[in-house]
Amino acid sequence: MILAFAMENLPWVVMASLASSGLAWTFARDNAQTVDTGEAVLLVNREKGVVVDLRSAADFAKGKISQSRNIPAVELKKRTADIERYRERPVILVCQQGPVARRHVRDLTAQGFSHVKALQGGMDAWLRAQLPVLGKNKEG
Repeated sequence: MILAFAMENLPWVVMASLASSGLAWTFARDNAQTVDTGEAVLLVNREKGVVVDLRSAADFAKGKISQSRNIPAVELKKRTADIERYRERPVILVCQQGPVARRHVRDLTAQGFSHVKALQGGMDAWLRAQLPVLGKNKEG
C-alpha cells in the first residue's frame, strides 16, 4: 500500500525527500556553527574564547557580557583586524537574538578564523539564562 502510493506519487515523494534532506542539512550546519550559553561559558573559561558583540554601541552600553568586545555587525568586515590576534582561539559572536551572528560566522570562517561560533538565541538567551551582564541596563 505504501509502495503503491510512493510509485503513484513519485515526483512528490522525491521532492519531499529532497526538501527534508535540505532542511536536515541546514539544521546540522547551523548547529555546528552555534553554541548555547553553557558551551559559550566553557569556551571562554577553558579555551580562552573571545566574545565579540555585534550589536550597536548603544545596545552594548546597555548591557554586555563581561570582557566582550563590541564590533557592530555593519563594521565587522572592515574591522576584522581588531580581532586578528584571536584567529586560532574560539570566537563567539553575539547579536540580540542569534541570526546576525550566524550570518557572520560564515564570513569570519572564510577569512581563516578557525573556531567561530554564534551564540544561540544571542543576548536574549544570555539574559534568560541569568548569566552575568555588565552595564547600565541589565535587561537588554
